[in-house]
Amino acid sequence: MVAPAVAESAAMGSKFLQVVGVLAILGLVGGSIAALGIVKQRLHVTFAAEDEAAQRGPDPVELLRADLGTVATDVAALNRNLESGLQELHGALETSAGEREQRLAVRVAALEGKLAALESAAATSNAALIQAINAQATALLERTASDAGAAAKPMELTVADVAPVIEAPPPPVEVAPTPPALPPAPKKSFLSFQLPSAAFTFDRRQRFVLVPSLSRVGFDAKSTLHDFSGVTSKIDGTFTVNLAKAAEKPLGKITVEAAALETGLADRDVSMRKTLAVEQFKTMTFEWTGFAPSAVDPSEMTLAGEASGKLTLHGVTREVTLPVKVSVDASKRVAIDGELMVKLSDYKVEPPTQVGVIKVDDELKLWIALRARLEGAALDDE
Repeated sequence: MVAPAVAESAAMGSKFLQVVGVLAILGLVGGSIAALGIVKQRLHVTFAAEDEAAQRGPDPVELLRADLGTVATDVAALNRNLESGLQELHGALETSAGEREQRLAVRVAALEGKLAALESAAATSNAALIQAINAQATALLERTASDAGAAAKPMELTVADVAPVIEAPPPPVEVAPTPPALPPAPKKSFLSFQLPSAAFTFDRRQRFVLVPSLSRVGFDAKSTLHDFSGVTSKIDGTFTVNLAKAAEKPLGKITVEAAALETGLADRDVSMRKTLAVEQFKTMTFEWTGFAPSAVDPSEMTLAGEASGKLTLHGVTREVTLPVKVSVDASKRVAIDGELMVKLSDYKVEPPTQVGVIKVDDELKLWIALRARLEGAALDDE
């Protein structure tokens, strides 16, 4: 009897332990859920692939739209230039015909004047000749009559008996002077013009303006949990340079809207904007003041080197040197890519933390991927 009682007691103890174990596990799960409920508003962890917004290259759709815009601009310019060129050609043809008629009229008038002078000279000469002949004949008749009583003999005339017919040279013929020839009409090429996309020249000082839809500025940051990036296309700026001689007085300024930076997570964006105090410091700028080229290839229209200037972040300005690579695409837009490492603490920015555990590194990488189009020749004061 004792053995069955002991066995039954052991079985009951085993069931009790199982119940206690289940209750303990449920308690742990409940505690975990409660703990997560407490910190869920403070901690947000996401593991995902690289956010599309952090890509540095231009959006292919925006790039295609920009290329189509370039083609449309060229076609419009072609239409305008063809229309104005044909109108100018028509006017030039009419002007040329009028000039030819004017030249012909002048020459006809000159010939008529010469002919009239010749006719006048001929008439004068003929009258003098007739008068001289008449005078000679009269003189001869008078001599004949006076000699009538003389012995008859044959009358012989010698050369000495006949005076020259023309005793005086004829008056000079006055010929109207030939008018000076009109200058030749200047040669014009009425259908010769340059399309806007073809106005770009690598070796000439020119002014460029950024294309925001094709440009991006961003950063890559590291933290104790994972890396992340921020990016924006809210960019504005111009620069003036001779790309073949970029070291000669480069000028330019890039302005970035600080509040427009996005990291892909709304909560993180709020924290970042608070850290950067974007309400107070609305923009970040880079003022370009110098360039040290390391490679220049005018035939390929590329160059590389270090752009120096003043970087202003969080209201603090520091001198920086930005390594860049520059190229020219098929649509004659200038592409500028570069990056540099900066410390947030140098700009009085406290690296953000979360829950005292997740901390962003003080050093991060700033990068630019810009596209700029030609605006025109450099201004006189640039």
